[in-house]
Amino acid sequence: MPPLRVTRDAIGSDSALDRGNEQARGDRKVVVTEIWPSAERTADSEDWRPASSGEATPVLESVDVEFAYFNERAKQDRHFHRRAYEIYTVLEGACEIEVEGRAYRLEAADSLVVCPGDRHEVLGGCGPFLAQVVVAPCAGVEDKFPSPSDTP
Repeated sequence: MPPLRVTRDAIGSDSALDRGNEQARGDRKVVVTEIWPSAERTADSEDWRPASSGEATPVLESVDVEFAYFNERAKQDRHFHRRAYEIYTVLEGACEIEVEGRAYRLEAADSLVVCPGDRHEVLGGCGPFLAQVVVAPCAGVEDKFPSPSDTP
């Protein structure tokens, strides 16, 4: 399998991350543990490009890693993982991530590693940002647990 190169220009042209589009969801997965045929297809080029309207998004399928880009428009929820680490890196702007009751402010080039079992959430209200998250080992929705309370 060839590598998949995702450039800043390609991410910048992705309608899912378009801050000017009220319908944009604010996130884009490029490596997934399971392809959703209605929305995704196996990448057939080394250079990732966002899909045109109505087309499936090119992604790489992995056994146990997911990789995504997101911005302030992405839906966020407080959750934890029993197995997975989440590695957040801010690419532009700044955001805050709350982990176990403590808020961490991240600016461009800062990263935060959230360990299994730690309840966490990307907080809103920080203004525009672009970040990436790597989840490993990822078991998809089977290892993501909502955490509205203090007990995992």
